Amino acid sequence: MLKPLLILTFGVFSFAAQAQTTEATPPVTPATTGASAPALATKGLRQGQGDTIAAIGRLYTKRRLGGKVWAGVTAGGGLALLRALGAGSSNSSGSSTSGYNIQPKAQVDGGTIAVVAGIFVALPLIVGISKLSTYSETNEKAIVDAYRDGKPLPKNLINRLSPDYFY
Repeated sequence: MLKPLLILTFGVFSFAAQAQTTEATPPVTPATTGASAPALATKGLRQGQGDTIAAIGRLYTKRRLGGKVWAGVTAGGGLALLRALGAGSSNSSGSSTSGYNIQPKAQVDGGTIAVVAGIFVALPLIVGISKLSTYSETNEKAIVDAYRDGKPLPKNLINRLSPDYFY
């Protein structure tokens, strides 16, 4: 039981470390675009609109990272499940070379495997894919472009933009 847990933990932490070292798209701010504040004002940005666009960029970047972590949990869980299934079927004899009579491990039926796979593999996969698709770069670009054109932000996005994203 310890080996699959260690494999799962190693998989999650190695994927999380890899996800943190990948270069995220920086939010659009005057400093990153090379434009000055008056140049942004001439492009039709209202006062405070640049801060909101930067906050949207931070929110989407953070949520995309969360989706990658959930996908990493799925990969680690799937590998641990495969390892556990492989270990369960490797020792099927009732005797050993040491002279002790070792009883065979209990066989796991297909229904239990399906439930375990559904809980530890399918659910994190669904969460990760939904986060990655909802907070994709194309969706972020569409929302930012619509906001620059003067359309209001969607209500669910307004609710998710906490003051932590406006720094």
